[in-house]
Amino acid sequence: MDGLSAMDRREMERFLRAYAAELSRSAAQLQTQPMPPLTEQAFALFQETGNRLEYEGSYFARRKFLAILGLEAILQSERKQAVDPALMTRLCQVIEEVCGEETWALPAHVDRSGCPDWRITVDLFAAETAQTLSELADRLFPLLPEPIFHRMVQEVARRVLQPFFRAEAPYSWWEGAGMNWNGVCAGAIGSACIHLHSRGISLPLDISRCLARIDRTLERYIGGFPRDGACLEGLGYYTYGMSYYMNYLQEAAESLGRRPRLPDYFPAIAQFPQKCYFADGQAVSFSDGDSRERYRVGLLAALAQYAPGVRFPNPGSAAGVHTDGCYRFVQLKMDLFCTAQFLRCGVFPPENGSPRERVSVFPDAQWCIAQSSGGAGFACKGGCNQEPHNHNDIGHFLYEAGGTVFFPDLGAGEYTADYFGENRYRILCNSSAGHSVPAIGGEQMPGPDFRCGDFSVTTEGKILHVRMEIGSAYGGTPLPPGAAVRVVAFHLGTGALEVTDRFDCALCGAVTENLITQVPPRLENGCVILERDGRTAVLRVDGASAPPSIRIARLVHRSHQGTQEPVYAIAWDVGRGGEARFHVEIRPANS
Repeated sequence: MDGLSAMDRREMERFLRAYAAELSRSAAQLQTQPMPPLTEQAFALFQETGNRLEYEGSYFARRKFLAILGLEAILQSERKQAVDPALMTRLCQVIEEVCGEETWALPAHVDRSGCPDWRITVDLFAAETAQTLSELADRLFPLLPEPIFHRMVQEVARRVLQPFFRAEAPYSWWEGAGMNWNGVCAGAIGSACIHLHSRGISLPLDISRCLARIDRTLERYIGGFPRDGACLEGLGYYTYGMSYYMNYLQEAAESLGRRPRLPDYFPAIAQFPQKCYFADGQAVSFSDGDSRERYRVGLLAALAQYAPGVRFPNPGSAAGVHTDGCYRFVQLKMDLFCTAQFLRCGVFPPENGSPRERVSVFPDAQWCIAQSSGGAGFACKGGCNQEPHNHNDIGHFLYEAGGTVFFPDLGAGEYTADYFGENRYRILCNSSAGHSVPAIGGEQMPGPDFRCGDFSVTTEGKILHVRMEIGSAYGGTPLPPGAAVRVVAFHLGTGALEVTDRFDCALCGAVTENLITQVPPRLENGCVILERDGRTAVLRVDGASAPPSIRIARLVHRSHQGTQEPVYAIAWDVGRGGEARFHVEIRPANS
């Protein structure tokens, strides 16, 4: 991380003060606002049309009330001041409403047609709700009316703890998974157990047996990371799963004196977020990610206690109270309390000058992320087309500067039934047509056999070279090594980018290059010009014979928030020479 852009102690202190003040303002506003209802009509939309947004919008708005009012009450109580009676009254009303919901799970995660007990489904959000209510019951115990306290405990036990612990392992597929579902669900359930145990509440099993099962489950979660520390699901899902994992580890250590069992490569896992940001604050958004992803200061503060070298990126990339529309209590709480704890006893890593040029290589994930001293950032990936939250994107690259991603990864689309069904790769952002990769006799295919071959990274002077064997990502007969190779050269000084694709025409057949942008392109003197916010990206295409005929098509991407965004595909056919070479350079406009 560029030393000039990293968060320092004073900035963290300002962040924490502003965060607490915003939480208090939001809590005051919510005291007088009604919570939206959860209706059968909205719930049924998922089964009828595949739509998730309408029901989830109301569901997460209700969790906003629970998390913000609950945290404000905790803050007031820990400041040794009398908690506002109106705040507690409204919080108790919210708690009763949440306890009275028909189910805590989301429509996309239940089987109403095939499971008579669908209301009792332990998914991500049922587990999160159980954790939130358990921690509120523990921390606010002296302030809660006895009937409210017992209702909270009863519902947590009935809806989550009993069905999970009384079931043979695995309760569900996620209990053995090495991805975010495991970290969130098991971490939240373990946290709930710790908080209820601290109040003398009987659990389905004794506390040691409960936590032993949670420990075994979370070992599979953390074991899902490759040794290079990369999260193949993307930065957002790293933050999601790791927040609940670290919260559980810290609570188990502080409340029960348990030493966490961490893999020897945990420092690489802990340092992953800081490597995923460019100098201007844009994030690498492979898979179902988001280039506007914000890091949680509290999570990084917790990670820094267990791993050396954790740095806090650009303060402008830090998440605030309202960044996460799901209002996850654990993440908000950690931003407050883990950050405060770090300021009391944590150590900021020393800065080694201001290294503007930076290269991070993840050999297991086959990722490379680089920053030039000229301001441009670059990232590319190889990988496999059966990764968690997979996109068919082998050989794909990002290129950005000054806050504009000229050649982006579209990241996550709108989550619908089709998005996680058999039509997933007909959706633009998941298909190879929605990525800057060539079409070799058609699009890339999903599945474990469709993967990048050789992935190598070398540096010669100021030039970073990445070589990727991409031929086996496509359908039909697997192409032999060398039949389709992408070589990327990124200049760590100027930020200029050159991509050379070489194809064995006899084996590859028809090949079309395809580049994706969300900046409206125009053709000018044989080049493609992209301009935004005072910067210009100039794309020049070279061919082995005559310059190719470039085509620009306007497509539509339905974003994760459900909005329609324009996307432009820049395409040209590769000639008989079997080589496509293009240069891109970002520079100030009109230069």
